[in-house]
Amino acid sequence: GFLKRIIDSHRQRLATQQSTGQAIHPAIQARMDDLMSKGLLAPGDIDQGILDSLAGFAPDIGTQIFEIFASKDLHQIHNKSGFLAGIMKRFRIAGPLASQNAAEQQFVQQQQQLLQQEQIQLEQEHQRLQQQQFHQPMVYPPPTFPRPP
Repeated sequence: GFLKRIIDSHRQRLATQQSTGQAIHPAIQARMDDLMSKGLLAPGDIDQGILDSLAGFAPDIGTQIFEIFASKDLHQIHNKSGFLAGIMKRFRIAGPLASQNAAEQQFVQQQQQLLQQEQIQLEQEHQRLQQQQFHQPMVYPPPTFPRPP
């Protein structure tokens, strides 16, 4: 019943998925072959759709992504496609930040430095005030004695 429908739906989705036609970069393919020869990766471990997505990255970024994947203990990773997809997702999210021009990056760094300097000044002022408060003599009200009747 239920599981059969999920499996059929998954198979249908895989069958209708079209390959982008982009080839995996030769460096990535060579690394995959190396992992397969070592028994760390089997031919069906990574879905074709994931490989197509990897091929969609610039060659240097794709190679970097696959090297991160290959550097992990692949014996411990059961869903290698999902793991590789997660690495690619992090690169897609970081992509716009990485493509900021140098002037924007310099401005952000300057603002961060200013904030750090302000925080240091505030902490120093706070410490100074605490020390002043600590060293001031305590002022007590004059003692009062009961009057004799």
